[in-house]
Amino acid sequence: MVDPFTGERCLVLRPLVPDVAVVQVQVADAEGNAWVYGPRWDNGEQVRAAERAVVITERLVPTEVIRRHPEQTVIPGFRVSHVVQLPFGAHPTSVYRAYDYDAEEIRRYAEAAKTPAGLRAYLDEYVYGVRDHWEYLARIGGAERLNRLAADPILGY
Repeated sequence: MVDPFTGERCLVLRPLVPDVAVVQVQVADAEGNAWVYGPRWDNGEQVRAAERAVVITERLVPTEVIRRHPEQTVIPGFRVSHVVQLPFGAHPTSVYRAYDYDAEEIRRYAEAAKTPAGLRAYLDEYVYGVRDHWEYLARIGGAERLNRLAADPILGY
């Protein structure tokens, strides 16, 4: 394509249109209106580009809470098809102002992933071998461990 302003030839690519975008947020309501604290990365763009969007939220709040501070809404509910409340849903990574990353679990995974057999054993124990997210959290140390990861209210991590 020729740039109409400069006359230069440009490569043009079709936009990506994913079937589903899955985004992790700190706060959302049941309609999918979501707040993202700290770095927003490309969450909003992912949701706008996708055919459907799933919001995974640390905290589900009443819509009235969201409406009191509409300027904080990064993802509008009309773009969201599903909302899942899943505390520690990003574990072992972090969610700003919710919890820090779990260095011990990341090390355990990295060590296991050094060999195909080690990776298989890790996945069998922590992914395929649990009923649900809650059993996974219990297996990695439960509330005691997760409380140690809680974000500092001042620092946010």
